Amino acid sequence: MSEVKLKPCPFCGSRVAPTIMDQNEAMWNDPDPDYDVIHIVVCCAARKGGCGASTGLCENDEKAVRAWNQRTHESPSEIAANGSKTNEERTFDKLQAEIRKRLTDDLKRF
Repeated sequence: MSEVKLKPCPFCGSRVAPTIMDQNEAMWNDPDPDYDVIHIVVCCAARKGGCGASTGLCENDEKAVRAWNQRTHESPSEIAANGSKTNEERTFDKLQAEIRKRLTDDLKRF
């Protein structure tokens, strides 16, 4: 892989701790027989002061990086950068508005 750009850890925010590892570096004793070598990205607590978060087991570095960089929500630094609500907050607001509307509609029937 050419130069890899890992996003900061979504849990602790570390920019230096996320590390690409294979099963030997992670010191697993029993490699998964479905993969020649297992790859993960770990927010490396022991080596770089991270929190230990990691991706699932991946077939290669590229898939591990893609799994690490994929976000279901924005990190705190991303929220601060764009000054907007998180996806979760927007979803919550939509649900709240829908509940409010349904309750109002129900009350109108009485």
